[in-house]
Amino acid sequence: MIMLGKNGTVTCKFFLAVILISLLSACTQALAADDKSNEDEDLFGMTLQELMDVEIISASQKIETLLETPSNMTVVTSEQIKEWGSRDLKDVLSRVAGFYVLPDRDEWVFSARGSISDNNQKYLILIDSHKMNSIDNFGPGHLMEIPMTLGNVKRIEIIRGPGSAVWGSGALAGVINIITKDAADLGEFQHEISSTLGEDKTYTTDFQMGRTYEKGDWYMFASYGRSDGKRIKQSAATSLPILDTSSGSSSHPYGTYHTSMGRFDNSGMLQFKGNYQKWSFNGMALSSAFNNRHFEIGKGRENYLSNERYFAEAAYNDQLSDWDFTWKTFLGYNRFAYDERKWTTGLTHSMQRTWQDKSVGTSVALQGELTERLSLNSGLEYTYTRCGPDGLLGSQRTYFEDQDINGYAILDYTLADNWKAILGTGINYNDNRGTDELFFSPKAGLIWNASKDTTFKWLFNTAFLRPAVFQSTGPDVDSETMKQYEFIWMQRVGKGNVTTTLYYQQLKGFLNIVSIGGSSQFANSGDYTQKGIEVEYNTPLFDDHSFWANASYGDAKAENFAPTLPYNSIRTDPHGNLLNYPEFMFNVGSTFRFHDKKIFITPSVRFVGSTKYRATPANTPQLTDAGYDDAGSFTYVDLTIGYEPTPNLGMYLGLYNLTNVRSDTGISIWNGTIEQPGRYVGLKLAYRF
Repeated sequence: MIMLGKNGTVTCKFFLAVILISLLSACTQALAADDKSNEDEDLFGMTLQELMDVEIISASQKIETLLETPSNMTVVTSEQIKEWGSRDLKDVLSRVAGFYVLPDRDEWVFSARGSISDNNQKYLILIDSHKMNSIDNFGPGHLMEIPMTLGNVKRIEIIRGPGSAVWGSGALAGVINIITKDAADLGEFQHEISSTLGEDKTYTTDFQMGRTYEKGDWYMFASYGRSDGKRIKQSAATSLPILDTSSGSSSHPYGTYHTSMGRFDNSGMLQFKGNYQKWSFNGMALSSAFNNRHFEIGKGRENYLSNERYFAEAAYNDQLSDWDFTWKTFLGYNRFAYDERKWTTGLTHSMQRTWQDKSVGTSVALQGELTERLSLNSGLEYTYTRCGPDGLLGSQRTYFEDQDINGYAILDYTLADNWKAILGTGINYNDNRGTDELFFSPKAGLIWNASKDTTFKWLFNTAFLRPAVFQSTGPDVDSETMKQYEFIWMQRVGKGNVTTTLYYQQLKGFLNIVSIGGSSQFANSGDYTQKGIEVEYNTPLFDDHSFWANASYGDAKAENFAPTLPYNSIRTDPHGNLLNYPEFMFNVGSTFRFHDKKIFITPSVRFVGSTKYRATPANTPQLTDAGYDDAGSFTYVDLTIGYEPTPNLGMYLGLYNLTNVRSDTGISIWNGTIEQPGRYVGLKLAYRF
């Protein structure tokens, strides 16, 4: 822990957090030690050894287990999603150690270990290992709200920290890989239809079916949903003037900023995937449209946003001698349209923006053993993308062409029966975005299986994020870079297991969505240093019950920010504290099963510590303590109740935020605070046949 301190010191806050988290670990160890029953039952329907043997792919683009992976990984299964009552991706991420999710005007943004970015720019979101980020619109954007269901999800693999060694640009602060179901995952049934009704006129319906044959299988999923969302407001305490660009005036009253979080006019998904012998195909279409209103109609503005994403991917897998060979080719399309209607006295003004990119690419991967102890995992991918046009007040931007080449080579060397070393690098070439055309992303690791109950990992990972298309207009814009050092201790305790992670990471060359000085030029504006500790614990309890908990403490500071930077380019207070990131977070929950497991109840509590936010208008020239405030801590209490009277029927009631917390928390882009959405109640019915 002393290694995480600066100049050989560790703050009192850090010591307190370590003590609190250690107490959590000690209490859960005692709880597990007292439980002597049902030795073969696990937390989510598998033995704990099977949980450690869960096959994942996100860390190295090859199949490996949680014990083998050279990254900090959390895996959330479909059973957990059901028991937690998670409605969408933000609900899942809110339960993961070190992740923080908060509303930001008309979207949800999240951060891992303090790395908050507009439109989630610094994170790579994958669906079945296919990249969903847009290079034109700086990241996954509103993808975490599409679809409004997780009905086709088999598991979600979550990496906190760098992933560019195998995934290339965009995997800067985290990688989220959503793995969807196959026909075999439907079990004894071949069809499932489910429907959800909830508050705020929320409605979703899903249908999935599949068939398995001797030489292959196919799976189909369709989903539709809509919701009015939860109306929330920005705090009046900020005195934030909203300028109307059509008139240059700030005629709107302070503190009347309203929006509807999670409002969708229509949200749909269609997926088809299949396998035949050595060939596989995966195609998906996602579409949504949502509307939010700022101020009152006729006085402020109203935004209409639509988001469409499509991809199709074909793959061929074969065994070449002792080597596994995979070839893929893929097509992708992302379109994000934003129609902003503003009203001033006697004037109606509409401003339309459209971002879109079309991509085509191909990749090859080769994995196998070079010697008895040495194995190689390698791959090469080429992607061609064409972006535009971008309509702004009737003007059209010329098309932008981007060619990206990403390769990787990772060596695994078995030093002894219980020691493994990992060394490799990713190599990325792109001469269109940023000043660094060739970028290397090295990684290294050492894994020691000290016993059947104990594993230690020492890891070093790096990552980078090339500027988005619109950010590459600056004369000297570099890629953002991150280095991360981790020590991970995985320990079996009784029938459960504890994972403790110490981390230290440095982010350099921060790029803001807001251009310098309000011009069209962008520049790297500073660095961040983050350090902290995370503890995750889960165990089966007596009979058919289970318990899980996680806690995290992080300290994020800013460095090397020029004092002459415009106010809207700085994400820290005058003392260098990172804004809008809570130092301490805590999750705890249990699942209790009764009546031959036909009924389950899952209560959970989520605590988020105090967050500092900017409380003065964006044009304030003075950077003083008076310009900042604390949003305060808040606690969520959720409850999920499930009833499955027969194997083919399920009824699930979700009660989210039972205490109806609507307290303010910091937002990531604009000044001040914004309300939490408040209580939500939803009922889901599922029928399998």
